[in-house]
Amino acid sequence: MQKLLESALARLTKKILEKQQPYVAAVSGSIGKTSAKEAVFCVLKEWKHAATSPKNYNNELGVPLSVIGAKAPGRNPLKWLALFGSAIRLAYFEDKNYPKCLVLEFGGDHVGDIEHLMNLATPKLGVLTAIEATHTEFYGSVEAIEKEEGKVITMLPADGVGVVNIDSAHSAASLNSARCKTISYGFGSAAKVRGTSSTWALDWDRLTASTELLVESDREVGSLEVRGVLGSHSCYALLAAIAAGKAVGISLEDCLKFLKSYQAPKGRMRAIPGIKGTIIIDDTYNSSPVACMKALDTLAALSPKSGNGKRFAVLGHMAELGAISMRSHEEVGVHLAKSGIEILVTVGEKTLDVARAARQAGMSEQCIFEFGRTEEAGRFVQERMHPGDLVLAKGSQSSRMERIVKELMADPRRAEELLVRQDPEWI
Repeated sequence: MQKLLESALARLTKKILEKQQPYVAAVSGSIGKTSAKEAVFCVLKEWKHAATSPKNYNNELGVPLSVIGAKAPGRNPLKWLALFGSAIRLAYFEDKNYPKCLVLEFGGDHVGDIEHLMNLATPKLGVLTAIEATHTEFYGSVEAIEKEEGKVITMLPADGVGVVNIDSAHSAASLNSARCKTISYGFGSAAKVRGTSSTWALDWDRLTASTELLVESDREVGSLEVRGVLGSHSCYALLAAIAAGKAVGISLEDCLKFLKSYQAPKGRMRAIPGIKGTIIIDDTYNSSPVACMKALDTLAALSPKSGNGKRFAVLGHMAELGAISMRSHEEVGVHLAKSGIEILVTVGEKTLDVARAARQAGMSEQCIFEFGRTEEAGRFVQERMHPGDLVLAKGSQSSRMERIVKELMADPRRAEELLVRQDPEWI
């Protein structure tokens, strides 16, 4: 039944795009897809009447729903009938109110996933974020991820434009096989859209933070401040959006102006006021080895409010890593031990490897605490934290680390507004 549904939606999706003729931009990659998608949308919606996929509607079901402009009806048959009615209307009748630009997210965890989506909704603009070791349980190797995710660039038509994170070697490899014009972005000297520096600061009065990015491209220079988000790696979404803007002829000055409305998606390095006058860095949407270590680097570079303050790294497991799972968790533990972060709190069986590796790398036993459940870890951190402390919470979706953030945030009534996975079906 699921396959029949997806097949019917795929046929209608192709007909809708043929009939309505929107400019399609697609974002793919291992890390930072949703952040980049939201940033690209901030820029392109000022260029044309645009729409983007809600949440992370990025698979064989989510992409058609994004094209139709509908949310998943769940198990309600009447809503499904209404959805198909809307899709048929869009497939056969021109709609003057249909978006002139669609900013879509293409996600994959198996070989063939991105190729399928590229054939389903072929974009004119492809954006490739960093490619790292994620979903290796299904892909088998990073090289397989590189080949599949890179198709958002290598399958673009000759008159398309590819936007590529050149700081990621696996992403940059797609430049060699691209048939179209490409624009690179990153912090390295080879990037056409280059971040020359990024700095971030904590606001202890408001219990929040901000990151400032300096950019140059084609002899233009500019800067942008993004409130409520931390880390240099968070800036890649902004650089991708600027490169996408340049691809369609928008100046750097205008791109920066449009990006002032950008907000990092929930659960992506967002600074949230915590209880007892603390700041929580909420990075609970998902996790992978490289992303986890970058988040730890950001925490390590920050200072608690007072000299006696502590930095807590509260880590859940990293899922879908297959054969490299133990080694990856161990690498995170070693990295953390060398970072100078004062307190490690782990949640779940797989994170025992993180704790063990941190001990072996020299972190004191008295600074490492292991828990089986998020509720236990949340209560422990709540009891141990003091005013001016910093808490990073990170883990894969299945570890449900947002529950700890809800336990520690100053105003839990804002959980639905600020945190991931607050829909009834998740709760």
